[in-house]
Formats: sequence, structure tokens, C-alpha cells
Amino acid sequence: MLEQEYKSECGITVPYGFVSDGISVPFGLRWIVAPTGVGFNASLVHDYLLSQEYSWQDAAERFEEQLVLDGVSYIRRKAYLFGVKSWGIIRGKR
Repeated sequence: MLEQEYKSECGITVPYGFVSDGISVPFGLRWIVAPTGVGFNASLVHDYLLSQEYSWQDAAERFEEQLVLDGVSYIRRKAYLFGVKSWGIIRGKR
């Protein structure tokens, strides 16, 4: 649960008390990517937008925008985006 309001650099405010699982990473890959590590802010924005019924595509765009603003490397950013988009396809959102 978010302990204070989060104002992202991409213009989204995530309210106090919002619950996110952080970066959704299969358990076997958590030694590479921690759920609360690099990219956590972007995952907050993404999860919040989805909870507010933004389209999957809009949430993914804001996710990428926040990753850029947070200085996440190109390769890591593309890997995260691949995961987000793959999950969207699997869930039938795309």
C-alpha cells in the first residue's frame, strides 16, 4: 500500500493508499528484476491507470514515458515493455 501520494514526472498522481504489486515478474526471474526495484515508479503509474479504466495502450505508453523519465536504460526499458505488452496480449487486451 502506498504510504504517501506519488506525483509522477509524467503528470499522473497516484493517491495515498493505492495498492500495487510493483513490477509483475515471474518468481523465477526475481533474481534479475526485483518487483520494487528500477521501474517501480512506472509500475505504480501503469497499475493506477489500469485501475482507473484507462486503456491498456494508454497505460503502456505512460509506463514507458515514466521509465524514460526515471532514467531506466534503453535495454531494460524495452525488456519491461516487452513484458507489459506480452501480458496484455496474453490477457486479450491488445
